[in-house]
Amino acid sequence: MKKKQFTALTLICIFTFAATAAFAAPAAISIATGGTSGTYYPIGGAIAAAVSKNPAINATAETGNAAVANTNLVAEGEIEVAFSQADVTAWAYNGELMFEGRPLKNIKTIAALYPETIQLVISKEAGIKTLADLKGKKIGLGAPGSGT
Repeated sequence: MKKKQFTALTLICIFTFAATAAFAAPAAISIATGGTSGTYYPIGGAIAAAVSKNPAINATAETGNAAVANTNLVAEGEIEVAFSQADVTAWAYNGELMFEGRPLKNIKTIAALYPETIQLVISKEAGIKTLADLKGKKIGLGAPGSGT
């Protein structure tokens, strides 16, 4: 008799857990990317779609202002996951450059997705041949808060 009671109690626990899990709301995770015209946004959308195949997770890609701004969002607890550049993440963790005096020790790296290169487009008339020649010149670096 005790074996039947134990089996019945075990089955009740299993079905209760299964029913609760089936009706529990999925965990919401937001991924800060970059602007919709950049590479971060479509890759973030693809990652969100892949992660959301797990019924316990509902991930969404959110437009963001890229590396620096995204790193701050994670550090401040405003978003769970974000795209950033390796150098920006290292500077943030060590409290260097734009993060001077405030090391962000509560950030972690998940993966390096791809190498990022910067391309410079300069008119021939500018006479710029090396990076050092850019000193004192006005240049466009991309969106504010980006790693560029």
